Amino acid sequence: MKVLNAAVTSLSTVVGHTKTWTKMNSPEIMLFAGIGAGIGALIMTQRATLKVETVKSKEGATKQKIAEKAAMYEEDPESLDRHYTRDDAANDMVLLKSKTTLEYIKLYAGPVILEAVSIGLILGSHHIMKQRQAALAASCAAIAKAYQTYRQNVINKYGEEVDHEMLYGSEKKTVKKTETDPETGEKKKVTEEQEIIRNFGGSPYARLFNRENSTEWFNDNPQNEFMLAQREKEADTRLKCEGILTLNDVYRMIGLKPTDIGLTHGWRYRSQKDPDYGKFDNNVTFLTKWVMVPNEETGEEERTLLIDFNCDGCIYGEVSQR
Repeated sequence: MKVLNAAVTSLSTVVGHTKTWTKMNSPEIMLFAGIGAGIGALIMTQRATLKVETVKSKEGATKQKIAEKAAMYEEDPESLDRHYTRDDAANDMVLLKSKTTLEYIKLYAGPVILEAVSIGLILGSHHIMKQRQAALAASCAAIAKAYQTYRQNVINKYGEEVDHEMLYGSEKKTVKKTETDPETGEKKKVTEEQEIIRNFGGSPYARLFNRENSTEWFNDNPQNEFMLAQREKEADTRLKCEGILTLNDVYRMIGLKPTDIGLTHGWRYRSQKDPDYGKFDNNVTFLTKWVMVPNEETGEEERTLLIDFNCDGCIYGEVSQR
């Protein structure tokens, strides 16, 4: 009995996993099945076409017999067992065309049905994927709203400074250092407040802009700041001209590698007639600041430029709404 119960349980588990796997991969299964059905329909069509000549030749031979029979009756009505007028010949021609049409239908019915199945499977796969993508976009919007609500709650209770520290995984540190006056050469000790990144990654859009991460990095800090300011203007102009701008578009403009979230998140320009006008910034802004980041190899803290972006959020599917 125990063995039987174990076998039933094992079988149920296999069936359940198979059912779940099939449901999860149904778009791919339908797509490949549709492609296979389309290839099968093409092969069947080619085979049917090879038989068309036989049908045509039979039709031609029968037409010729009908014409000869009608001609013989006109010349010598007594030569045939029964009368065969031109009206009889015309009726036989109609029957022949119907029979020939039926033969063609039989030849191509299979390929046509299989091709219809192929199109149905491919369209069904697309429909399922479209539904899943819409659900994914809705999920992203819900998560983004919850995330913004959480941040606002942190700001309301602890202030914006704590929110930024939690967002970027940073902490403030006051350091003492010696500076030399370039005019008098006098040295003096000053204190400076630095923001040190300990656990970077809270913001989904923020990136560290340095020589390791960007191909547009310069060894001159003012030049980096100038370049980023120009790229910000360029990105804002592209947004107003094209209407849609993804985060990956901006990443590429400043030499950073694209990310998964950058493919679906970014900005959409809204006109005054848009119901969402005024809810978003309607421009591209680079939120930059200098921070200290520990070097994993040397252990020393290096001055690095942190860039965040004022993305509208998930803009997946926005293009079709323009």
